[in-house]
Amino acid sequence: MDPAGLGLGGTDSFHDIGDEALDRAIRQVVWVEGPVHVLVLADRLLTGAGVARLGSRIRGRIEGRLARLETAGELALCHAFIARPRQFVLPPYRDWRTAPGKTRQLDHVHDGELMLCLLHAVLAAEGIAVDDALNNGLHRIGFTRLTTHAHQRLQAPLQALLDEGMLDNEDNRLHLGPEAFLRRIRSR
Repeated sequence: MDPAGLGLGGTDSFHDIGDEALDRAIRQVVWVEGPVHVLVLADRLLTGAGVARLGSRIRGRIEGRLARLETAGELALCHAFIARPRQFVLPPYRDWRTAPGKTRQLDHVHDGELMLCLLHAVLAAEGIAVDDALNNGLHRIGFTRLTTHAHQRLQAPLQALLDEGMLDNEDNRLHLGPEAFLRRIRSR
């Protein structure tokens, strides 16, 4: 999303931004990008306000607003990611190639989104070798190399897909599992 559209400019300091304006900007970023890593959210807010550096006071202010929005039930915080609660259930499937360089990191991608990219990689090539699925999944969301770090980062999402029965691993080759296309209806 374009941070210029957040309406945070026009003040001399990030601390001069009113709570309502900051809350509105946080909601706007989360609605479009959630689940969004808190550092990516902070980067969008700082860019929108024309501020270059995330200091401890600004970080504290953002964290305070996030805590208020979470307490109000508008947003949910899970590890380092913030989202509307339903966004954690069905995260977006997006192309990270256009993300700004400093926020374009695999650690800023939520596990749910990584699960989707792996599921899509297996769907496109049933019986694919595990490492090929990891590599192809990364390529699908705009990351070009399966580095050692990327391989490690993808292990938890892959294991979750296996544990949930969405994928099966037979002789180091991945296949769609019996739960791959079932949609569970959750009661409210």
